[in-house]
Amino acid sequence: MKYIVSWSGGKDCCLALHKAQQLYGSPTLLLTSVPEESNSVMAHGYREEVLRLQSEALDTPIEFMYFKPKQYREAYISILQSIKKSHGITHVVYGDLYLNEHKIWLEAVCKQVDLTPLFPAWIQPDESYELFKEYLALGFKAIIVNINKQYLDKRWLGKIIDSDLGDFAKGKFCPMAEHGEYHSLVIDGPLFKKALKIEEYTEVEDEECYKMNIEKIVYNESR
Repeated sequence: MKYIVSWSGGKDCCLALHKAQQLYGSPTLLLTSVPEESNSVMAHGYREEVLRLQSEALDTPIEFMYFKPKQYREAYISILQSIKKSHGITHVVYGDLYLNEHKIWLEAVCKQVDLTPLFPAWIQPDESYELFKEYLALGFKAIIVNINKQYLDKRWLGKIIDSDLGDFAKGKFCPMAEHGEYHSLVIDGPLFKKALKIEEYTEVEDEECYKMNIEKIVYNESR
């Protein structure tokens, strides 16, 4: 079975990759969506260079899908067709957890390209805290790079996701942030051949979010 992973660099897709790799072996590549006008990953906000270094640390190739406003579906179908033809893939792994509307959209797109979507981390909403604990137990390290002000204050920006966050979120919001409560960048874990370290960044704020603008990321030689 040959598959690719829909990739953002965050904890959910990394957890999905971990589960898929245990079941199906290593993926063919990672696929990331990038709006043409911004040159940064959707929602998470970091530049392509960050994910290129991350893919090297994972020893897994990465490809980028560039798209124009209102043309995401067309661009996505096109690149899936291209990768299917060039690499012979049969499946696409997604890190979605329980938002059924988005799952239905992905299933429809994959069906159009004759690919099978897989959701190895799929759960029920009330199972999110248990999945959060599972994620931590696996040994992944992820930094919070984007915060929705509605759920978290600025002190969480740049912190490693740990049990403190899970305890704080419990009863308030999804600790796995399936609704965009925060976004993350995984910098180390069981899949990583090398760890990463953010050396320079600036903080950016808008009406809804606090964000890290990562300016320099390197391998963590002291791992």
